[in-house]
Amino acid sequence: MDEGYKRRKKLFEKYSANLHEYLTALSVGRTESQQPVDLTGKVYFCPLCFEAFGAEDLVEVKGKNYLTLEHNPPKSMGGKGKGDILTCKQCNNKNGEKTDEVVRELLTKESFLFSPVGSLSARFRSGPATIQGQVRKLGDIKVLRPDRKSNPHLYNQIIQGINNGQPPKLDFTLTIPQWNEYSLGVLKIAYLKAFEYFGYHFADFGNGRDMHKVLRKEMEYPVPNNGIFDVPVSDHYVGVHVVKEPVELMALIITLKFSFEYDNNKVNKNVPVVLPHPFPGGWESLSNYKKYFGKQVNMKTERFSIRQVPILKIRDYYEMYR
Repeated sequence: MDEGYKRRKKLFEKYSANLHEYLTALSVGRTESQQPVDLTGKVYFCPLCFEAFGAEDLVEVKGKNYLTLEHNPPKSMGGKGKGDILTCKQCNNKNGEKTDEVVRELLTKESFLFSPVGSLSARFRSGPATIQGQVRKLGDIKVLRPDRKSNPHLYNQIIQGINNGQPPKLDFTLTIPQWNEYSLGVLKIAYLKAFEYFGYHFADFGNGRDMHKVLRKEMEYPVPNNGIFDVPVSDHYVGVHVVKEPVELMALIITLKFSFEYDNNKVNKNVPVVLPHPFPGGWESLSNYKKYFGKQVNMKTERFSIRQVPILKIRDYYEMYR
């Protein structure tokens, strides 16, 4: 039994217990015909697709969808540990290849644009021909470094022109990922962080199900920028805060910490994301943020430290908002 399996099994047990507590809370006061779905044995729902998995799906089987360790944030953006939650292999692969890479790419290019020094991959154009390479920035000076292997013929023309005192004109463009794709990727990471903290109390209860529709692009998120506050915040705010006032803005705020190496420099960015509270009207409260978007608002927030992950008792989850 390898360490990866042991870690997956431990997480499976923890979140299965969380699910059991959640279903038990739902069953209170209901008749037998009104009870939630009867799940025999221990089960785990992937928080991204909500497909059900049993303990037998902790074993890696080629050609089969099974449960995998998910680092959240991803390791490429500062995620640590041996895996924070479980997602199915299909969701893990899909999000790792697409969503997470968009987030990292925008943060990297943002760092390049706002740092005095740095380098970045780019595509250069000379007339109709193109060549891959790097742009290195040293203050106001930009040094272009074409890659010979990318286009040997054009590279030799460039070198020959430089040697003859007639360097060719090279244009380059930096393609920045669309903000909506980036913000949706960050929202996905924040949603999984909420699942890590609260389990199915958040992912299925209190408007969490609508988050799936947003992440699948079946509906728009009520908060502009997919709930992201693109403002500088200190490490003090990393973690979980609840908005208490104004009451119409009551919500959960999870501040993510992204950290990674770029061009031998450390990139750090804290990103607050607004998520719905669990009471009726949680989605409507998110819509109220449109009225205050771009304005200065005095908000009373309270920080919470999560002693047990995931939180087990549903009453403890509700107490956060009292």
